[in-house]
Parts: sequence; structure tokens; C-alpha cells
Amino acid sequence: MKKSLLLLVVAFLIYGLPAFSQADEKPPKGYLAITFGPSLSVGAFGDRNWESDSSGFAKNGYNYTIMEFGFKFIPNFGLAAAIKGAVIPLDVQALADGYAQEYGGQFTVKSTRWGYTGFFVGPFVSLPTKYVD
Repeated sequence: MKKSLLLLVVAFLIYGLPAFSQADEKPPKGYLAITFGPSLSVGAFGDRNWESDSSGFAKNGYNYTIMEFGFKFIPNFGLAAAIKGAVIPLDVQALADGYAQEYGGQFTVKSTRWGYTGFFVGPFVSLPTKYVD
């Protein structure tokens, strides 16, 4: 899987980028993306207050896109699809400390990371400008 993904990225860089650099041709009809970045736990999901029933005890994690592409069927409208996901760990120490404070004694909390992976498909609108599409 990793080898195939690396070959796909290298092939895109070798064959795909020169097509985008030719200024006198029409703008590209599609795009291909691979992304990775932080996932910030905010609100009740990221709250670590033991007294609140809605606290999620989530730590910051990361988001990823394995593959995303879009294709314009007409000049400003097209279809996009992506395989995306996220991984967000749980603050197990805050939970163990809360149990120990509430009930006394020592507690050990074990948890797996919260996350999702999904396949997303939908329409997209392209609003081209002089420099960005």
C-alpha cells in the first residue's frame, strides 16, 4: 500500500505538474490531493472537567486524507470524492485522576483512540480568479 501510494505521488509530480505550469492552456479540469494535519479537540469534546457530564476528555489528534480528487464536468461545477479520517486519543490520566478523586484509591484507565475513516462524495463549485481556482 505504501509503495503504491509513493509511486502514485511520484508519477503525479513527474507527469501532472508540468501540465499545470503551461500558462497559455485552459485551466485544469480536476485536482488530486493527499493531506495530513492536526485535529484540535475543542468544546465539550475536548473538555477535561470531571464535574461536567458532557466532557469528552479528548486530546489533540490528527486528520488525514488518503486520496481526494475532483473533476469539473462544466466550467464551474463538478464532483469530488475523498477517503478521509481522523485519530483522536483520549486523556486517560485525567479520567483516572477524576475517579480517584471521586471514589478514592488508585485507578488505571485504558482506552483505544477515537477515530473514523469514511468515503465522501459530493458536488463542488469552482470560483476561478486570476491566481486561484
